[in-house]
Amino acid sequence: MKNKIIFLSFYLFLCFDSVFAQQTFRTMVENFVNSIKQPIINTMTSAAIAIFAWGVVKYIQDGSISKDNAKSLIVWGIVGITVITAVWAFVDAMRNTLGLL
Repeated sequence: MKNKIIFLSFYLFLCFDSVFAQQTFRTMVENFVNSIKQPIINTMTSAAIAIFAWGVVKYIQDGSISKDNAKSLIVWGIVGITVITAVWAFVDAMRNTLGLL
């Protein structure tokens, strides 16, 4: 019986410790934005890399007829990766400059 009481009190302490942890509105908003932002960035980066890779595969496989289409995919893949990287660097620079995180 004593072990059950100790276990229960320890369990309740852990539960209520996280409930009563002070979390400001800013922290809640930052956590919410990060939980949405990160999967979107990962998906966009993966799509740009996949487009680039698909263009390289098409360029290697196909004959001279559809090389223009493959070149277009490669260029747009590189543009996508460059834009995503530039925006990511700009946002990080602004966050560091303004001291947001």
